[in-house]
Amino acid sequence: MSIDTFQFGPAGDLRFARNVGRSITGEALSAIRYPSPFFDIAHTYLPSTFKSMLRWCRYYFMTNPLINVVCYKMAEYPITDWVFDTDNEQLRKKWDHLFTTILNFKKYEIEAGLDYNAYGNSFTSISFPFRKMLKCKGCKRSVPADKQKYIFRDFKFEGECYTCGHSGAFDVYDHYIRSVKDIRLIRWNPEYITIEHNEATGETRYYYTIAPMMQNDIRMGKRHIVENIPQVFIEALRNNKALLFSRDNLFHMKRPTIAQKDKGWGMPMILPVLKDTFYLQILRKAQEAIAIEHIVPMRVLYPQTSSNSADVYSTVNLTQWRDKIEQEVLRWRLDNNYIPILPIPVGMQTVGGDGRALMLSQEYRVWAEHIVAGMGVPVEFIFGGLQYSASNVSLRILENHFLTERSQRKQLICDFLMPNIAAYLGWETVPVHPTKFKMADDLQRSAFYLQLNQSGKICDKSLLEDTGLDSVKESDMIAFEQKRVLKQQRDQAVAQAGIQGEAQVVMGKYQARAQKAAMTLMGPEQQAAGLPAPEQPAPAGMPGQMSPDSQGQMMNSQMGQMNQAGMVQPIEIPPNQQALAGAQSPMTADQQGGGYDVMMIAQQVVGWLNQLPDHEKQREMVKMQQNNPQLYSLVIQLLQQTDGAERSSAGQPLPENKPPRRGAEAASI
Repeated sequence: MSIDTFQFGPAGDLRFARNVGRSITGEALSAIRYPSPFFDIAHTYLPSTFKSMLRWCRYYFMTNPLINVVCYKMAEYPITDWVFDTDNEQLRKKWDHLFTTILNFKKYEIEAGLDYNAYGNSFTSISFPFRKMLKCKGCKRSVPADKQKYIFRDFKFEGECYTCGHSGAFDVYDHYIRSVKDIRLIRWNPEYITIEHNEATGETRYYYTIAPMMQNDIRMGKRHIVENIPQVFIEALRNNKALLFSRDNLFHMKRPTIAQKDKGWGMPMILPVLKDTFYLQILRKAQEAIAIEHIVPMRVLYPQTSSNSADVYSTVNLTQWRDKIEQEVLRWRLDNNYIPILPIPVGMQTVGGDGRALMLSQEYRVWAEHIVAGMGVPVEFIFGGLQYSASNVSLRILENHFLTERSQRKQLICDFLMPNIAAYLGWETVPVHPTKFKMADDLQRSAFYLQLNQSGKICDKSLLEDTGLDSVKESDMIAFEQKRVLKQQRDQAVAQAGIQGEAQVVMGKYQARAQKAAMTLMGPEQQAAGLPAPEQPAPAGMPGQMSPDSQGQMMNSQMGQMNQAGMVQPIEIPPNQQALAGAQSPMTADQQGGGYDVMMIAQQVVGWLNQLPDHEKQREMVKMQQNNPQLYSLVIQLLQQTDGAERSSAGQPLPENKPPRRGAEAASI
């Protein structure tokens, strides 16, 4: 289209006068007069229709690095996780698996966000799984298209039926199947969408024109295309008509815009800066020309005259001089250490090389920041340096923009995706909400929420959701960790008990060996008398070692038991005689119980045993040996003395050594 016939808007009004050049005054016949003094050259190239403007948005998004990174960051930053609020754990896992694994919804959100920011509009539909069925007109038998041999011709499936042999075109229909893993989300290209908006009622109808590449594939009859595309697409292409979207299977997410003739469309964030990108492109072209022509200088060599009287140009063959210089330069390029020797001085002049001074880097940076600000994004958000502060107006505005966009994404899930998928699969819908959006470095608010939780004003669930964590998963992990810690403690206690038991078993074996060794060391007379083996002291720190105090306590306990049984009577020792009795008594302090005279108790026990029959006497002696070895040894000594006295009275010789006698001071009263 020539510039003199370029039209503006669908009405076809001429933007500029014919046969007039581009000039402000409009006096020149070959110049174009601007409609307004506020217009510029870039305004003459603005797109005439909304669809052509969408193509320019796609072009700048794909080629301009500044616009590309702005759209990507604005699409990726507000993405958070989604929380399904239900106590039915099985139902929650089903929905979470559907959105996370099957639909890959987080990736889809980024892609829809790119359409939302670059085009200003995002169109979403749900593709439910189906199988294309071919029905024979003769026998009415239906066969999947991928199981039937056919020829796709004139938008019809023609072939021979395997059952009845009927040849001709099949009746075609789509048989939808209930399969969770084959559900897909479709993003429609806004360049092929047509919107009819009724300003009186606010009703909007959406039409889709099949893309040219898909039209060619359908006309060519590619099997993987015609077998997996809905039959309504084939019928629309056969009738050369656009597709009308159902209200229940299309969600339009659009950026806010003013009321204008293209109402029903969202305004792309690239549109306000299209003229600025044109000017930025001019700066880039200028820098490119400067880099090509002025960065690398051109050096000129010439023979230099040494004085005014010597004319080199009249005495030297310049052709030979040029050849000589070329040879010397070539040698120097081959060996940088080569030193040429010339009879005539050589002069050099530099042309260019001033590209650094001509560069437009500062202007380019300023205009790039101007474009970012024109797209409604803080400059620091793209170039870095943005910090969170409660008084930062730029961040608050940016956060409000993200919250508005997130509200539309919530409608996409709650009002469109979940009801349609639940109705198709027969599932129960559950409430869903995104985790709270906040700036990543909002530490003050996080600390404030922690204080509210500690004071009991908010629950743990609200605190975890504010930090971006799932309260249900965290509770499950805490319970799992507690079970693991308890199991470790239980295993450790069981292991320690087993070690102690093995140690006691080994100790008992070695004690038995020690007692056996002690019995072998006893004399024959002691073994014949039935005296117990001397006790072996237990090693220090081992179980079984008993202190003198512990032995005295055990003696007191045993004496008390014998007193209750009527075997002995307690004998109180006066305080003024306790020291003397302890000094003169043959027993040590640990063998005496508090309040008992052990020797007197032994004498009472001997008298009590002599009154018993022999079998009961032997049984009580065995019990005494097990329970009180010290008292048992004293009783044995007294019994031996009694037997010796009886033998001497019967005519047996008396012992040569007299037994020790106690004085009157050691008597107990």
